[in-house]
Amino acid sequence: MTSAGGQGVTRLERLRRWHRDLTARDVFGAPEAAEAGVRLKQCTAVCEDYAERVFTALHTSDEEPTP
Repeated sequence: MTSAGGQGVTRLERLRRWHRDLTARDVFGAPEAAEAGVRLKQCTAVCEDYAERVFTALHTSDEEPTP
């Protein structure tokens, strides 16, 4: 993907994959694991909010439609 939004999704998916892989390998129960999950959810929420605002801005016109 070449768009900035597409790159953001790709990076978010990469973070999710890393988190999933590291969680699966964490046999000692790292104390930071819970916080990492919380932060990943926060990142996801921020990205979703940003994408929604961009979509709204691109698809909302300040002009009145002509009859």
